[in-house]
Amino acid sequence: MLKSTKHITEAGWIFRFVLPFLAISPIFADTTTVGTVIDGQAEYYDELFDIVCRETLSLTGDEFSLSFQQPVSGKWERTTIEKELRKQLSDPDIDIVIALGYIASDQALRISNPSKPLICPLIFDRAYQETKAQPSSNLIQIDTPMLLKRDLTTFYEMTPFTHLAFLCSAHFNPDINRAKAYITSLLDLRSVRVDLIPIGDSSSKLVLPKGTDAVYLAFLPHLSKKNRKKMIGGLNSQSLPVFASMGGEDVPLGALAGYKNERAAQKIARQIALIVQQMLLGVPITSKPMVMSSFEHLLVNMNTAQNISIFPPYSLLTEATLIEAPIPPQTKVWSINEIIDKAVSENLSILVKARELKTGEQEIERAKTHFKPQVHAETLFARIDEDRTSSLLNIPEQQLTQSLTVTQLIYSEDAKADRAIQEQLQLSREEDLSLVRLDIILQTGQAYLKLLKAEAYENIQKENLERSRNHLQLARIRQSTGYSGRSDVYRWESQIAVNRKDVLQADAIKAAARIELNRLMHRSLEEDIMLDRADVSDPQYLTNHALLKKMIRDPWHFRQLRDFLTQEAIAVNPQIKLIDHKLKAQERELLAAERSYWTPTIAFKGEISHKFDKSGAGSNSLTLPPQYANLFSEIDDTSWSAGVAIKLPVLSGGQKLVRNAKARLEVDRIRLLKREVEEKLEAGLRAMLHKAGASYSAIELSKKSAFAAQQNLDLVYDGYSHGVLSVIELLDAQNAALTANLLATNAVYSFLLDYLQVERLTGNFITFSSPQERASWFNRLQHYSESCKNKQQERKYELK
Repeated sequence: MLKSTKHITEAGWIFRFVLPFLAISPIFADTTTVGTVIDGQAEYYDELFDIVCRETLSLTGDEFSLSFQQPVSGKWERTTIEKELRKQLSDPDIDIVIALGYIASDQALRISNPSKPLICPLIFDRAYQETKAQPSSNLIQIDTPMLLKRDLTTFYEMTPFTHLAFLCSAHFNPDINRAKAYITSLLDLRSVRVDLIPIGDSSSKLVLPKGTDAVYLAFLPHLSKKNRKKMIGGLNSQSLPVFASMGGEDVPLGALAGYKNERAAQKIARQIALIVQQMLLGVPITSKPMVMSSFEHLLVNMNTAQNISIFPPYSLLTEATLIEAPIPPQTKVWSINEIIDKAVSENLSILVKARELKTGEQEIERAKTHFKPQVHAETLFARIDEDRTSSLLNIPEQQLTQSLTVTQLIYSEDAKADRAIQEQLQLSREEDLSLVRLDIILQTGQAYLKLLKAEAYENIQKENLERSRNHLQLARIRQSTGYSGRSDVYRWESQIAVNRKDVLQADAIKAAARIELNRLMHRSLEEDIMLDRADVSDPQYLTNHALLKKMIRDPWHFRQLRDFLTQEAIAVNPQIKLIDHKLKAQERELLAAERSYWTPTIAFKGEISHKFDKSGAGSNSLTLPPQYANLFSEIDDTSWSAGVAIKLPVLSGGQKLVRNAKARLEVDRIRLLKREVEEKLEAGLRAMLHKAGASYSAIELSKKSAFAAQQNLDLVYDGYSHGVLSVIELLDAQNAALTANLLATNAVYSFLLDYLQVERLTGNFITFSSPQERASWFNRLQHYSESCKNKQQERKYELK
């Protein structure tokens, strides 16, 4: 059976793509009139009819004369719809009839051997409808399935329910018992009570059975958006989760979730247009049912979820498109420059270095105190042996003395060197702070780009998951129509499980990137952050200057750019400046060591003391006979002294020699360290520039690869849907497209990350600088390029 189906499909391809280019006589010689029957007056059918008219007239163009009659309403009655269909089939002025409605398509299938082409484009569920139309060349069947089982499975995974109210259109005249049994069977033996609630022209009197904990909203074309929104709002007010079969329309109106069929009406209209065109060209139309595959993705209304306290699991949220609550006007949207400023001002690593800088300022102040007056006050209580006392010399047994000493350093080579060294070390601390600031800017820029990259990866994985779901849907339809077996369905179910894992992993990577960005900005780690994505993920954001584009387009100018950036890096890089300041500090230490052999230390010292109390032996004044009174002057209780001391080193046991040798070796070490750092910096910068140049060139190539892979996937998908190609070929094409898309996204962000590394190595983030600084930088680049050009011309002249 599969083999014969493949031959039929290949023939269909020949008719579809070859015969239109051959001279085929159309079957309608004059104006072709198309009649349409709709279920009833509804916004959905009016819009769908307009799209069908536009698509068909656009496709047929001026080649054929085609007219559409106004659609006839069946007034939501099956008997009326069947009557109108038969009426148009018997009308000689109508050449083609379209049953443009779910009821109309169902009734059309029950008409045997229609006398003219009858298109049934809205067959939603053959298993439930139990339609067994007799094969007829005039009966064109298009399956546009509503995947009820998928909807119910997703709904149950989102919020396990026990009592489901199934709201359907009363105009479909459902068999309540059969419909309930069918819906229950789709729930795969879950213990769920199902109540079918027919909805008429008004939803204002909606009363749900007691105990209802979930509501499924089926297709209700007869209700306007206003009425559906009102009904959904009423259900939300009862904290009832609502899953909508028309997710694209009803989830934005307030339903909790539903699947959105991308451009469903356009696809249906385009398929009808292609069928009409084939009829006009005289191409045979297959009597087998055509499958209208769709690319659907899950929508979740997060505002509704919060309001009714329903929390969908990660497994669904990561694959869904989330309709968030409206962003309050005061919500901060962070641009890349604002994020950088926030990180620079509040990052803890920078604040720690800033405190070290403050500590260094105190070291300078400490060194300055060497040449400031030193004043010391002292109080002394002393007691000596009685036999050591002397009233004549004013040496009492017990005394309380207070003294004040003043010292002023006049000259000291070590003190001068200490101040100079601390000033240089403080400058090195400032450069160390600049290094940390550059590192934080780099890390913040990387975290920002990695978060954008993670979001892009997640979107790609979600799209791939939806594509696998679409392919699973197609495989199930192929199985139901006999195009393939059950193995294709199992293969896609397995693939979907793998894709869901990939989506969860992508979401985890995104969460980790957000946490890292918040950490660098010193924000709450789990706090959401709204990013301004304008232009940042575009390489032109960094390379939008004409001069820079010129410098990377050919090897000669690219070499100039590398030389210029190396020159800039060595001139302004804080790491080299830091080493320069440490070198100057060590050179001053070496100078002090050399001068220590002969430079003295000069200081002034003065002291005054007074005995405030004395007692015991020797405390009383000695009274001499008058004849001896002039021989001894009385010693009072106050004494003072003042003088200048000059201290010259003579011998220190070899300490000066060791100090001198050590300082000299340290100077040599730092000079070598500077050369090493400059060499590493230049090598790293030039290598990173080559890497950035390669990643920039890879962007366009990756885009071409992704485009080609997507084109290939479209072709293979078309072949698989027509039974020409196998599931393995489709899976291979899908994986190739996924890989190409991921590589294309990675190419963009790899270049942006490489470019940030280049700017970090140069020691100056021109990307985040002010317009004036950027203009100055580009002026220097322009001047350097012109000087290189002039030197080249001079060399050519000298050679001549």
